[in-house]
Amino acid sequence: MRSNDEVQVYELTSTTVWIDENGIICARYKDVPSNLETFKETRTLIKKLLNGRRACALIDVTHAWPQDSQTRELAASEIPSLYKAMAFVSRSEVGSMVVKVFMRLKPQPIPMKLFHTEKEAMNWLQQYLDDDLVQNVLRVRGRRLQKRPNSYEEKQA
Repeated sequence: MRSNDEVQVYELTSTTVWIDENGIICARYKDVPSNLETFKETRTLIKKLLNGRRACALIDVTHAWPQDSQTRELAASEIPSLYKAMAFVSRSEVGSMVVKVFMRLKPQPIPMKLFHTEKEAMNWLQQYLDDDLVQNVLRVRGRRLQKRPNSYEEKQA
C-alpha cells in the first residue's frame, strides 16, 4: 500500500494512515507493539478525518502485533460506527493470525475480509464505496469525480 503525493499522510506511533483518492481510509501497521493507547491515537485521527461519516477501510496488517483483550474490546465496539466495510491485507502469518483471531472472537455487523494482495482487497472494497464520500474527498483536493472503473487493476492502467 502506497499513498500518492496528493494525500496527507499521518505517521502515528503504531500506524501510518491516509485517505486515498476513493475516500478509503488506508492504514499500515508498523512493526511495533500496539496497545490501547496506540489504538486510541489511531481512532482519534480516523474520527477526525471522517467527520462523523463512515467509510471503507484498507488495513495492511503484515506487521501487526497481537492485541490484548482490552484493545480488542474497544476496537470491536468502535468498528461499526467508523467503517462500512474493512479489507485486511497481510503478507505474513502473524498478521493473518491477528485478523483471523479478531474476526472469530469479535464478529462484526459489517463486511470484513482478509486478502493476500492489495489488488484483491481494493477490488472487493469497490462494491461498498459511497460516491458522495469520494466526491467530498476529491472536492477538497480540487478534482472532480470520474466514472469509477470496474476494478482496481483497470484504474491503474
